[in-house]
Amino acid sequence: SYEMVKALFNSEREPLLRAGLYKEDTPLVFIVTGLVIGVLVLLLMSRFRRFREYFFRALLRPYNFYADIRDQRILSNVQTIVLGLASAATAGSIIASTLFYHRFSYGSEFLLMMVTWNDFKYILDEFALSPTLALILCTIFNFMVFTVIAAFIRIGAMFVRGRLYFSDAFTITIWGVLPLVLLMPLSMIMYKIFTITDSMNFLLILLVGMSLWCGYRLLRATSVVFDIQPLWVYSIGITLSMLIVSGIAFMIMCRNIIFVFFFTAMTVKAQVGSMNVDQMTERLTKNNDTTFIVNFWATWCKPCVEELPVFESITQKYPKERIKVLLVSLDFKNKVQSVLIPFVKKRNLQSEVIWLNEKNYDAIIDKIHPDWSGSLPATLIVAPHNRIVFFKEGTIDEQELHSHILTE
Repeated sequence: SYEMVKALFNSEREPLLRAGLYKEDTPLVFIVTGLVIGVLVLLLMSRFRRFREYFFRALLRPYNFYADIRDQRILSNVQTIVLGLASAATAGSIIASTLFYHRFSYGSEFLLMMVTWNDFKYILDEFALSPTLALILCTIFNFMVFTVIAAFIRIGAMFVRGRLYFSDAFTITIWGVLPLVLLMPLSMIMYKIFTITDSMNFLLILLVGMSLWCGYRLLRATSVVFDIQPLWVYSIGITLSMLIVSGIAFMIMCRNIIFVFFFTAMTVKAQVGSMNVDQMTERLTKNNDTTFIVNFWATWCKPCVEELPVFESITQKYPKERIKVLLVSLDFKNKVQSVLIPFVKKRNLQSEVIWLNEKNYDAIIDKIHPDWSGSLPATLIVAPHNRIVFFKEGTIDEQELHSHILTE
């Protein structure tokens, strides 16, 4: 909406709307995927007795199951790959459902701005509006993660147990995350569950618990196949997990520190304050010996941007006199950090910039001036003792502005 308003205001080419799904119903792709996974697993269990036995043994008696892998009992690689795809698709459906539900969430938008880069955030936005694409790519990504875990297990075997093929490591990984398949019914109705506020905590606990269960199974399987004490494997696994989490947290922290430093180290004048209309009015009336030149503008307003040098000239021409320029921005709230502040820094604006923190601009127009229709730009001159001596809607040149200042 921001890009569309900006294009219409500046008579630019209208941007294409981002393709995606905007309906509030559960996307059919999640239901179809869940049904396909369920039918596929049931088909394997009904047609292959050994697969059925392995399925229940891996869930109920994992030690015996992984001991069979250690003793080179043959498992079908094709069945293992199909099971891995089913697990990856189930996890992918849950991730895609989560992205789809939070596609219009301001809290999620803010969180992504804090912990991710703009390019990655844009990709997640695309996924959130395209659940089918998100499901496919998340499934591929999850399967690649399973493969990477198998590679780490294979590398670890080189130090403690030489005779472990990659196919065995891959089997350990896929059957270790077997509980993910049990979430198949949940993945079909995940979006609807999100809409029930009371279920959010339970759902979070369930997903965290399932993740810990899968992690425990992988560590348990590694200890059995490597034939070493479980305590060693658990210690190494927990240590590596903590290092990975700490590394990610450190990267995010460094990014935010760099982000804050970049915005504050350049110049003090680049700071953007925030006021509502009542606070701004109080500011204008508090200093009875100062003349305020208030310009209402926005970064998406082309005429506004073109006349900013006029107000900057006032700030530079009367640095010691009691004349104060306030550039009051009416930019959208979600553009303050990403657009307004970088704009102020890039232009090195020396005048004070304030973002007008109001939810409904139409409701405060009359409070500012009865002749204002709300269009931008608009300029207001307030003389000492709160006397409004000049108002103009539209652009103003430097000569006209100086003439009104000299008059006062």
